[in-house]
Amino acid sequence: MDDSIKYYYKFQAKLSVEDGLLFINHRLIVPDKLRFYILRLLHEPHFGTVKTKQRARQIVFWPRMLSNIQNMISNCYVCERYQNAKQRDLLIPHEIPNIPFYKIACDIMDYADYFSKWLEIILLKNKTSSEIIKHLKILFAPVIPKDAHKKLLAKHEYFKRNHDKSAKNFNQNLKAGDNGLMKDQFWEKGQVVGNYSTPRSFNVINNMNNVVRRNFSQLKSTNTKFEINNSSNCSNDNLETINNQTTIEIDSTNDLIPDSNINQTVTHSGRIVKLPN
Repeated sequence: MDDSIKYYYKFQAKLSVEDGLLFINHRLIVPDKLRFYILRLLHEPHFGTVKTKQRARQIVFWPRMLSNIQNMISNCYVCERYQNAKQRDLLIPHEIPNIPFYKIACDIMDYADYFSKWLEIILLKNKTSSEIIKHLKILFAPVIPKDAHKKLLAKHEYFKRNHDKSAKNFNQNLKAGDNGLMKDQFWEKGQVVGNYSTPRSFNVINNMNNVVRRNFSQLKSTNTKFEINNSSNCSNDNLETINNQTTIEIDSTNDLIPDSNINQTVTHSGRIVKLPN
């Protein structure tokens, strides 16, 4: 007797035939040749695993049906593409220096000391580097409140403690060659090229064959295959070159990719940052 028939021996009291169809209780037993078709019908509205299994248990039956449903949904790119964003990762705060003005944050609008978060706002005549440096030299030694550093440390710890309550420490085991999904507006196909220099960041090639930088919070592993278009500008040699560069971040337009021989920085939106003279 065929093994596929032996499986139903334990259900013999529940088996019945009606109009040439075999049922187990009220559920239709699906032959092997039609199972893939039934799986596609069950998952046509792209419900999740739980709802799809609940519906299947109501109307059909075959051996290992639930595991087949699980495998089908885990390989469904449409479901993966519209999944919710990942839970946020644990906070990695910057180190607070022990002396004033050892590290500063500077913007065109203002600048702040990392030791105390002391804020200064300066009126500039223009945005040239010489004009900015001239005013910064004056500001590197103002009087800092004595308790500013202590308050900043306490605030630092408070923010991390509250952030980590709803965060998760993910196992960042992605490596070069792994297929993945990266979060833009939706989850899009990609392939990991390698690690980036900053924490929890990776270089990833997207479906436009551009290499972009993504944080681990914007990446997840997938069973969906990703094929690299060999006719594009991204050869294996180019991928290795980009993976080793730490000053270039490339987004979705090939026209914005700088010459690899020029040390340029490209922002996430594609703007090329010009270094001061």
